[in-house]
Amino acid sequence: MKTLLFAGLLGLAAACGGNKPVPTAARETSQPEWLSQGSGAFTGDSGKRLQGVGSASASDPRERRLAADAQARSHLLQTFDAFTAQLTKLSESTQDNLGESVSAIARKTLEKSQVMDHWVTTDGSEQAVAVLDLDAFKTSVRKAEGDGKLKIEMANNAGKAFDALAKQ
Repeated sequence: MKTLLFAGLLGLAAACGGNKPVPTAARETSQPEWLSQGSGAFTGDSGKRLQGVGSASASDPRERRLAADAQARSHLLQTFDAFTAQLTKLSESTQDNLGESVSAIARKTLEKSQVMDHWVTTDGSEQAVAVLDLDAFKTSVRKAEGDGKLKIEMANNAGKAFDALAKQ
């Protein structure tokens, strides 16, 4: 009888899960820094960057990730548009449609942006961060097609435009 009772208690302990590891997102108490920062212009260990943070919820993990990535890229584009507006303000060029020219050259650099990280919360929503490094932007602007003088001016003013955006 004691053997049967002991075996029953042992089986009950094993059935309750015992020593199973907790999934990573549930164990971690702190979220990534980029998540608390949100979208905008930020300086970090790797330098200055523009970032967009997106979020999505879906039952299918693949769909959720794609939706979070799309949201992050959309928010990065909004930050990027504010950045190019700052570049236009700083320009000394007198050409017609200056804003359009700056924007056209700058948009060619967006291919250098990347979704850098993901975070899945305990409730199953997923966040993603899309990043455009300022140094990569400057390099891309210099190589892009367009007015040479304007490209040099944009690359030279990128730091000032970034700083103005970061203060907002």
